[in-house]
Amino acid sequence: MIELPFLTGEHGRGPFLVILFFISISVITLWGIWLGSLPANEEAVNAEMAKEVLETGDLRVMHFDSEPVYDVPPLPAVFASAFIKVLGTTEIAARLPFVLFSIAILYLIFIAGGAERGESSNSAEWITGRHALGLLSAVILAANPVFARYSPHINFNIPFAMFTTLSLTGWLLLPRKRSKGLLLWGLGIAGGMLSAGTAGIFPVAAGAAAASFDSERRGVLKSLNFWLTTAFFTAIGSTWVLPAILKSGSMVSFDFPVWFGFGDFAGFSNILDRLPEQGGKLWLGFLPWSIPAAAAAVRILFVHKKKSKYRGVSGTDLSLFVFAVVLFVFIVPVKPAQPGAFLPLIPVLSILSAREMARWLRSLERLWSFNQIMVGILCFLMLLLFITPLSFHRRETDSIEIISEAKEKLMEKNRPVYSYRLDINRYQKAIFLFYGGWSPEGKYANTREILRIAREDSGAVFVSSPERLHDFDETEVRGKINIIYPAREMVLFSLPSAREMMLE
Repeated sequence: MIELPFLTGEHGRGPFLVILFFISISVITLWGIWLGSLPANEEAVNAEMAKEVLETGDLRVMHFDSEPVYDVPPLPAVFASAFIKVLGTTEIAARLPFVLFSIAILYLIFIAGGAERGESSNSAEWITGRHALGLLSAVILAANPVFARYSPHINFNIPFAMFTTLSLTGWLLLPRKRSKGLLLWGLGIAGGMLSAGTAGIFPVAAGAAAASFDSERRGVLKSLNFWLTTAFFTAIGSTWVLPAILKSGSMVSFDFPVWFGFGDFAGFSNILDRLPEQGGKLWLGFLPWSIPAAAAAVRILFVHKKKSKYRGVSGTDLSLFVFAVVLFVFIVPVKPAQPGAFLPLIPVLSILSAREMARWLRSLERLWSFNQIMVGILCFLMLLLFITPLSFHRRETDSIEIISEAKEKLMEKNRPVYSYRLDINRYQKAIFLFYGGWSPEGKYANTREILRIAREDSGAVFVSSPERLHDFDETEVRGKINIIYPAREMVLFSLPSAREMMLE
């Protein structure tokens, strides 16, 4: 590889290592979208809402089972619906846009992490400059367990994390590249509000608080252009937020589909009680990178008065710490605060951890060597995926998915299917709707009701579990059940018509 012209020298190896990183992490993340059918959780609901964007044609108000849902911001579902339209109604099409959002976060964190140049050196800029810190920030984020868990799935916090990172990138660029920094800052705010509702303005509070602790960025708060840009893009985001608040009387949270009103903030003591609990969740979810992040916090809090004696403690470290703390405090009141709720915060902590590790390694040359090791590990994982036979990575299926697709192929599109003693929750209903475009009609608990429907409609079809079919052994049907389609824990079946019963 050293003999190849475009790889020779320090300049050549730098870009090539970054390309290897993004290739490997893209393959690893994309591999996750083949992990079986949609699970019976919020992922199935989000996918169905994205599909119904195409059915309703409404780009502002989301729908679930044709009913309007006002507490879900439109941008993630609209973005996913475009992929469903092109690639078809599959879980891969629904998940792919969120993989792209995740990769975009990694690229933004690569830029944001290197926005503050490291120590000057006579060596090549690619190895000793901002790219070393930027790449390490991206490596830390890619290797974060919480980020890796949610990145290949349909989680609406991922777009919000991307736009929060976009705002952070613009905020870090503001001192030197004001036009570019303001544009990224504003786009992040508008996109965040269209992805997370009122939570999209969290970075504004975090950025303003952080700038007040940073002498280099403090002047931004006095800039009219900064506040005009913030107000303009906030107004763009408010084009969806304000109508949603008026229709529901609540403020939209980013932990979908949770809403919180002003009353949830009334008990400030409750928020304080939740701080240690949520802090513990964040610490465990961010391991092992929470160790350098915590070390950075201790250094910033207790060493900043003597920063001239300690290498690397700068206003940027302090402002990043304040940015993270403000975001965390805003996230804590969200109920329930699941690990995915911390996704917008993790990129900030990744940069903070990377800067702290750079101090431990004492020189950016060593940091670049560490990056090479980490990227090598990611490439090795990528190669393992390539050489793994596809038979070992089969796509698992779900009985609800199979029945839904069977009904769509075997029966009329608008033909109702009645449920017999089958408990179906909202998430299972979402799977029926996503794969088959239908949901069971009602729930009937005894054989008399099913026989009545069968007599009134000779073509009536029912969905149930196989063991429930034994309930008909003692009835007049006596085993003359027509199994239309079986799928392990679920079956589609029909009963003899009234005419057939009379002939018997």
